[in-house]
Amino acid sequence: MALREVTLLKNFKEEFAQFLINTYQAIGIGNSTSSGSVNSSPLFGDAQIYKMADRDIEILNGTVRARWESNLIRGDLFSNTMSEIAIVKNSTSDRYQGFLRLLIDPIPIQERDELRISVEVEI
Repeated sequence: MALREVTLLKNFKEEFAQFLINTYQAIGIGNSTSSGSVNSSPLFGDAQIYKMADRDIEILNGTVRARWESNLIRGDLFSNTMSEIAIVKNSTSDRYQGFLRLLIDPIPIQERDELRISVEVEI
């Protein structure tokens, strides 16, 4: 006997996406270029900021996407670059309890820049 197929049902995907956006409500950005591990802090940089995110779910056919978005300006980060993004529980006391950390190519941030950060997870 061999396992032939595993299917995540749409109802579960929707409930799991709802759990994610209700539990993890903020976006953090930082300036570290260091790799992390599963036991790492959400952000490593010496310049980091956490902000509450706009969150929603998009359902299209059998695909469910959880989305977090936030606006940031140059003065929020106090750094000339952004190279890490994290999704965390909230922007204050639980900011060290993260869901995911993204390490990206450094993005230069100019004096008057405004950034719209968007992270999507497809289930």
